[in-house]
Amino acid sequence: MSTTTLRGLLREYAPAPLKTLARRAWQQVGPPAATPRPRHLFVFGGRTQYWAGMGQELYRQEPAFRATVQECARYVRSQGGPNLLEQFEDKPEAGYLTEERRIYSLMVVQLALVDLWRAKGVEPDAFMGISVGEVAAIYGAGGISLHEALGTARMGVASSTLEPLHTVLTVAASHAQASELAGRCPVPLFVSAVAEAQRCYVVCLAADVPAAKAYLRQQKVSCHEMKAAPPLPPYHTSLLNRHLGTLRQAMPAMQPQPLARPCYLATLGRLVPPGTVLDGDYIILTLLYPSQIHAIAQAARQDGYQLFTSLGTYPFPFMNERAQQAFMGGVELLTMLNADTPETTTFAALQQQLAGYGLVRPTPPARPQLPLAGFLAKLSLKDAEFIDNPHPTFDYLRAQGPLHFLPAEQGWLVLGTDLVNEVLRQPLVFSSTVNAEFDDQLIGADPPLHTSNRTATQPYFLPSQLASVADFTAATVAALGSGLAGRDSFDFITELAIPVAQAVVCQLLGLSPAEQQELAGRLPGHAYSLEYLEPLTHYFAEYFEQRQPTDEPLLLNQLLRRVRQGSLALPAAINLAKTMWLAGIPTSSMLMSSTAHYLLTYPHVADELRAQPELVEAFVEEMLRLEPPVNFIWRRTGQPTTLGGHALPAGSLVILAIAAANRDPARLPNPNELDLRRRPVRHLAFGGGLHACMGAHLARLEVRIMVRWLLAQGPALHLTRPSILPSYYPNLYFRALAHLPLTLQPSVPADVS
Repeated sequence: MSTTTLRGLLREYAPAPLKTLARRAWQQVGPPAATPRPRHLFVFGGRTQYWAGMGQELYRQEPAFRATVQECARYVRSQGGPNLLEQFEDKPEAGYLTEERRIYSLMVVQLALVDLWRAKGVEPDAFMGISVGEVAAIYGAGGISLHEALGTARMGVASSTLEPLHTVLTVAASHAQASELAGRCPVPLFVSAVAEAQRCYVVCLAADVPAAKAYLRQQKVSCHEMKAAPPLPPYHTSLLNRHLGTLRQAMPAMQPQPLARPCYLATLGRLVPPGTVLDGDYIILTLLYPSQIHAIAQAARQDGYQLFTSLGTYPFPFMNERAQQAFMGGVELLTMLNADTPETTTFAALQQQLAGYGLVRPTPPARPQLPLAGFLAKLSLKDAEFIDNPHPTFDYLRAQGPLHFLPAEQGWLVLGTDLVNEVLRQPLVFSSTVNAEFDDQLIGADPPLHTSNRTATQPYFLPSQLASVADFTAATVAALGSGLAGRDSFDFITELAIPVAQAVVCQLLGLSPAEQQELAGRLPGHAYSLEYLEPLTHYFAEYFEQRQPTDEPLLLNQLLRRVRQGSLALPAAINLAKTMWLAGIPTSSMLMSSTAHYLLTYPHVADELRAQPELVEAFVEEMLRLEPPVNFIWRRTGQPTTLGGHALPAGSLVILAIAAANRDPARLPNPNELDLRRRPVRHLAFGGGLHACMGAHLARLEVRIMVRWLLAQGPALHLTRPSILPSYYPNLYFRALAHLPLTLQPSVPADVS
């Protein structure tokens, strides 16, 4: 009996003396301590536990559930899908459920449960999604509409018919270990789920099972075949990468909104905070990469979530009782539906439990949403979520307008191509001197200083002057690449892309091999960290002070000659040399890495380029457009002006989002897709106006040579950890992969004896 109930009974029925004693006691003791409200999240599982007729009782008894199901059924039918009402109004047999109906039906149940609980006054603090359940979690958190969530089911339906049957193996290894094993296995092996810290599920074609088992035995890794597992399509594996075009065609047009609640999403394996925008490309990733079930459950526990409510079936189906207890230790899991208990009974009991925890509100809460003003107030260009994938945020903001003020940056973010070009073509209105701390001679200079210095250096970057550089680049790539063959793994970025870019820049500047080696020994840190600006400045200062000019037509020598003649100040020469180094190494190597990752992730594109090598140039241009190494160009207004209908006072910071302008749907169709036959478009990867990159031709030349080398390696070159999502270097200015581990060695058949 609760304290409140006891006090009510005493007040109503107790004699006066007892009431007096009770009142004095309560005054001395004080009110009872309130039970802390537990942190609560909804969990949505995958399609493995669905059964025929699931949701029928709730459909009959709960109006809110029924209304959502009916709207889902109406929409799916209007899109040419199956009649889903048969699943809720009839009594289908299990064999009646095709894969298409199973996916649709489970998704509808999960979406309807979100709306039912909201109608009952229950809104969790966070959502967790696994596999198909990620879509429901994003819907619950306000990221997509009901119709958009349903539309994503077509992608799963499309993928279900694309590959032959495969077998599931349970492997005693961590996600990283299993991914590396898969990358080195002599037969195709794909991590599909991470159920525990040291237990993963991997899939392979049925014919390859003996070779896969033999390989794992050789590596002293325990594995066994899941005999009871039904034959499923190869969800959550890179087997579906070759069908990216088909998946994109199935994906509906979406206008995602920023998440209004936190989400723990299994594909990313971590918390996704409010304010994150997740688009159709993310939904596609849920089919191509493993579900990191263990990681998100552990993260939620560590973040203090004490109560998990499963919306649908039990979300962690592949665990025995011991594993479940260890996995969910300290967390109470309230399961929603099961085939053996009436759904209305389960729902009523669960509702009572949640009420006991104080989690049922007297009135239904509104659907969560994060308004534009709140989104802009939270947005920081330095956030890890944004750096990893800025494009959904750009798309969302562009739909609200091409220009927005960001309080965190105290500047105006420009997204539309036309406005970006408008800024770049007015260097006297939108000054580059905001970049003067980085370089006050070229990148951070305005006319006439910029014009003078550019005129002096431009001739060294003309195509006619770079013929010998092409031969040098090809020879360097071949030499460095041959030294990497046969190793278990190497980092493409630090061991190939950056060294090639450095060698080319040194060749262009005119540094001898000995000078290159001396300079390399003096530069600390990663090439993308820019920690070496000061030692780089010291090196070039010593170079110009200690050397005498010669007749060689090399860039450093010509700068040195001008310094000695008095036509160029020493600080200006140092800055120009430093800028040539910085502009030529990070950007070129970043683009090399992006192209390498794309070709190895989507082998159908590599196959097409091998069959039609004349498309290599188009591929490089599309990669420049889609993944420009320079994310932003910075300007500051030198006078009051108007941009995009907004009055900007003098001194306003203007941030040009190059990656957004390159994907402007007002300028080209399907802007987020790579199209090798797209009509040539003028992208802004190299900037524009007076400050357009002088090294554009050189960068294209280097990357085309690297792409041809990558294609020539064939299947001997592959990702070392193919099931690990890429991560990006934490840099505000550049878009750069942090690591790209590759293996370059021919596959050796396993001993299956």
